Order: sequence, then structure tokens, then C-alpha cells
Amino acid sequence: MQEVLKQIKGFPDYQISNLGYVLSTKKYKNGTVINKMNPYKTKSNRELLILSNNGYRQTSYIHKLLAKYFN
Repeated sequence: MQEVLKQIKGFPDYQISNLGYVLSTKKYKNGTVINKMNPYKTKSNRELLILSNNGYRQTSYIHKLLAKYFN
């Protein structure tokens, strides 16, 4: 399967992969750093992320993001 990345709407520094993970992009003066985010596990064993943009924070389940962007 070939990997496809899509930008998460409202959060320009985050991309979601069809393989089930989220990448965070941080821009600095001397370059750009891309990190694979580590999700939290909930009591029901679902993976949860906290996305932020200019002080606005939103919690999102990875399975719901996958369904929204790749379904």
C-alpha cells in the first residue's frame, strides 16, 4: 500500500497518513522538523491526539480522523 498524506483542516502544521499516524511539522529559522506524534491511549484502548493551532486546542481520535479524510 502506498502512503498518502493529507493536511488536517484547521491545523496547518499537522498531516494524517492513510497508514494511521499523524505527522507534526514545526518550522524554524534553520529548517523544518517533521515528527511522528505519539497518541494517548484511552481506557477504551482508542488512540487520542491533542492538536493545536495558535492557542486553539482540540482533541481528536485517530480513527475518526482516518474516517473523515480517507473514506
